[in-house]
Amino acid sequence: MKRKALLLILVMFFAITVDLVAAEYSSNFALGISSAIVSIEPGTLTQAEKEGLLLMREEEKPARDVYIKFFER
Repeated sequence: MKRKALLLILVMFFAITVDLVAAEYSSNFALGISSAIVSIEPGTLTQAEKEGLLLMREEEKPARDVYIKFFER
């Protein structure tokens, strides 16, 4: 019984530690991405870039619908 309790405590400690490390990593990652995005100078899109963005948007719409249906199930 003592072994099970000790094992449970170790597993809980590990889970909490992993959660804290992941939260810290996620926070630092988000800050890094935000800094990188803010440092980009705005520019003008070419016609090809505009068309590419519109195409990507249209391709993502059916995927979104699929995700919504899976979530509903």
